[in-house]
Amino acid sequence: MDTSLILAAALFALVSSITPGPNNLMLAASGLTFGFRRTLPLWLGISVGFQCLLFGVALGLGRVFEAWPAMHVVLKGVGAAYLLYLAWRLWQSSAAGDSRLAEPLGFMRGALFQWVNPKAWMMTVGAASAYTLHGDDYWPSVAMLAGLFMLLGMPSTASWAAFGAAFRNLLAEPRWARRVGRGMAVLTALSCLLIVL
Repeated sequence: MDTSLILAAALFALVSSITPGPNNLMLAASGLTFGFRRTLPLWLGISVGFQCLLFGVALGLGRVFEAWPAMHVVLKGVGAAYLLYLAWRLWQSSAAGDSRLAEPLGFMRGALFQWVNPKAWMMTVGAASAYTLHGDDYWPSVAMLAGLFMLLGMPSTASWAAFGAAFRNLLAEPRWARRVGRGMAVLTALSCLLIVL
């Protein structure tokens, strides 16, 4: 496999994984609310779900969007609705003055969210189209992409959870807990703009 292809794919995996998006905002909010350790199941769910989506796209699911462009609009709507639901949960727990009322999202929700996360779809479809090879080299190039997203993407997304957890001491005072929780709720709701635009 060509070294320039691997380097280009690595850069794509790193940049697309570390930039803001629904997954990273959820991880930051969870790290802030529950701490890094309790956010690990969500982080693992996102990582495993993303890998499953990548292999699903490699098997041909990405062609569904080519055949039925309206499915992309439906996906955006479902993803935005879920993020608004999460924002509402954050706001509700903040309104009560205790951001620890809710439970962390957990592994399964993180994994399943990848299937309605438009950024994850764009990342996997984009990576599969641009960085896979044809013929006998197809599946080795898919495996290379999966490895790069694990090697570079998992630490990138974990950094968002760690970033949120670093500010967790602000939640010790109810007034700050309310403000920070509501701020995260607003940011989560605003992340819908990343989906619909």
